[in-house]
Amino acid sequence: MLSIWKNNNGQATVEAAIMIPAIFLLLLLLIQPGIYLYDLCVMNEAASETCRVLTTASDSEKSKICEPFARRRLSAIPQQDNFHVHSSGCSYEIEYVGSQGDNEVQVTIKNQLKPLPLIGFLSDMFGLLNENNCFEVKAESTQVSRPSWVTNSPQGKNPENWVGGWLP
Repeated sequence: MLSIWKNNNGQATVEAAIMIPAIFLLLLLLIQPGIYLYDLCVMNEAASETCRVLTTASDSEKSKICEPFARRRLSAIPQQDNFHVHSSGCSYEIEYVGSQGDNEVQVTIKNQLKPLPLIGFLSDMFGLLNENNCFEVKAESTQVSRPSWVTNSPQGKNPENWVGGWLP
């Protein structure tokens, strides 16, 4: 009679019925930070590369060169609202400061992404969303365009003065 009460058939089914929804909920909660971090990584890299382009662009060229260059790099982010809000026009805001003649250049890129449903509800409760019910992602890169030995050289900042500057 004791062997009847020690039967464990069905125990794994009950445990799986509890664990499977918990695992799916955990995966759902990990997807949104992954999307956010992916956007942030791509935007940081695009801002950094655009800084390098900005150091070589003149004031008249920078509007024609830098923004298309940055947008090309940002095309690695899918045009899906959970990655990048694109339905009412591109939501990227690209700002750049400085040019070829400046010692320091800066590029700032801002983006919006819609949260996943469960995350959106929780984020809205805590006030983490903007007026469009989206997360805001911001990447900024500042780089020195000329090393100090160039700016302090007796030939000055103009490369044309450098030619023959080291001749005896």
